[in-house]
Amino acid sequence: MWRLHRRKVPAYWRDGRAPCWQRKGLGRRLLTTLIDLGRARKLDGATLTTDRFAPFNAPFYATLGFQFLEKEAASLRLRKILEAEIAKGLDPLRRVSIALLFQAARGRNSGAWP
Repeated sequence: MWRLHRRKVPAYWRDGRAPCWQRKGLGRRLLTTLIDLGRARKLDGATLTTDRFAPFNAPFYATLGFQFLEKEAASLRLRKILEAEIAKGLDPLRRVSIALLFQAARGRNSGAWP
């Protein structure tokens, strides 16, 4: 199964998180562009890891169709990414993976993220 993961996006694209760049639609445009590219490449979906308690994360990613995955539901690859983030000092209680399964992939894997 092939997926696009946000960690593979160059850092200069992710730096739009600075307050002066927020609320301008840049994050949404970036993510929708990456999602569209993933679909065009016939990938199965997109994943990212984030802070589960940041007040803007859940509503924003939900509008794009992402769903939060509990650790047990995440793939081994996503669990390893979370473990690496925690090893770097991020709070394990706050870290979570989220996923967007592309429509074309639904028939191949019934919506599961193995």
